[in-house]
Amino acid sequence: MSEQQLPQAGAVRTVDVYGGQARVVLGHDTVFLARFPAGWKVTAAGCRPRADQPYQCEIKGG
Repeated sequence: MSEQQLPQAGAVRTVDVYGGQARVVLGHDTVFLARFPAGWKVTAAGCRPRADQPYQCEIKGG
């Protein structure tokens, strides 16, 4: 398995929760989470917004 180099996340700027999904916008990164029976888990990281398109993420969970 290869390792990904992600930016230092920085401070939390905003958190948006939509049912069992969440987006956390940090100073230098955006991560997406999902709620599981054991708690919240990161499903995508290293994400950056794109105009009129979904986020582009470096790491995506399956």
